[in-house]
Amino acid sequence: MEAGTGTVLDKFLVSLIPDPPNQCLTCGDQSHLDGLICSCLDCFLSGGNLLLYEYNVSKAILIANFRAGTCTKTPSDSPDEVISRAKFLLSKNGFGLYDLLENNCEDFAVYCKTSLVVGKSYILGRSGQAGSVSVLSFVANMFSLWAGTAIRVLRDIGMRYDTIKLPVETLVARRNKCD
Repeated sequence: MEAGTGTVLDKFLVSLIPDPPNQCLTCGDQSHLDGLICSCLDCFLSGGNLLLYEYNVSKAILIANFRAGTCTKTPSDSPDEVISRAKFLLSKNGFGLYDLLENNCEDFAVYCKTSLVVGKSYILGRSGQAGSVSVLSFVANMFSLWAGTAIRVLRDIGMRYDTIKLPVETLVARRNKCD
């Protein structure tokens, strides 16, 4: 990772991941690339497990999930739309540099599946897993399980009232204008 990109926590977490023993014949060496990369499933998993993120769950299921970042009330768009968005973002490096808390793989997946962003400033970085480590979530969980659950549910992109569907071309154009 180049100096000036990501956070200290990102760099620490990346340093914990061992280097792969051999370069993947499918993906090649992508260690020097920033932003989105395309990889095979084996490289993506890097020895880990594939976890299912559920869309269009009921409010009861959303509340019952104790772990943030596993589901959303928002339905997914069609597979063709999702793949089209992902390919467009990949071809234009339109999702920006990776940031553990503000622009991570969960944010990418949720945007590709729903085309939803938060507010008029088109904020990404609203993923459940990253939000679960926020100070607000930590304090709420200290006070009660109910408070932590309430914050997690209210942060869900499917429960928020300040989300808008944003075409991928508009998102990329706005990001390019800001860079």
